[in-house]
Amino acid sequence: MVRPASHTRVRLWLGGLASAGVALSHFLAFLVATPDHAARSDLLSQTGHGYWPYFIAVALGALVAGLVGFAGERAWGEADGAGFRSLYRFTAIRLLVLQAVGFLLLEGAERLIVHGSLDGLLSEPVVIIGLLVQAAVALAGALLLVLFVRVVDRVRALFRRSARPPRVALPRGPLAFTPPPLPVAGGGPAPRAPPALP
Repeated sequence: MVRPASHTRVRLWLGGLASAGVALSHFLAFLVATPDHAARSDLLSQTGHGYWPYFIAVALGALVAGLVGFAGERAWGEADGAGFRSLYRFTAIRLLVLQAVGFLLLEGAERLIVHGSLDGLLSEPVVIIGLLVQAAVALAGALLLVLFVRVVDRVRALFRRSARPPRVALPRGPLAFTPPPLPVAGGGPAPRAPPALP
């Protein structure tokens, strides 16, 4: 999908996209686990989510940075000719791993801050639902990202095509050039050259 020299930048951009996926999936998981607004607010406050508005702002910024980074890599990088499936597989696997790990780290840190313990973290319904939602959002996000990359590739191809100088068709075969006759004073025909001596 990308050139080897750009792997570090791509990891950073994927991390930005994954953080947005974690934020969205986190919200959806709590929405599914506790549909009632009041109960959900209580659960969020009990599990240390007071920072949530700030995290959403950071995740949105990371999403924009990730999309701009990928667009720039595709627009000014070298075309690699990767197919749709390989692009999707590359992105989906990395987003799945990053989002699952990010979600578990986030939930674990919240439990440590509030309760001082990680007991029963993986058995909590909201965490189980959250991991499933993370997987669904990662797969959907990878698909949207690949479609976005395809659009950038099309725009790049259009700009490169329009920037090429126009091709000039030259006649094939040897070129013969016959100079026009030189004008003579008085308007008569041009004098002929003397005959060659034997």
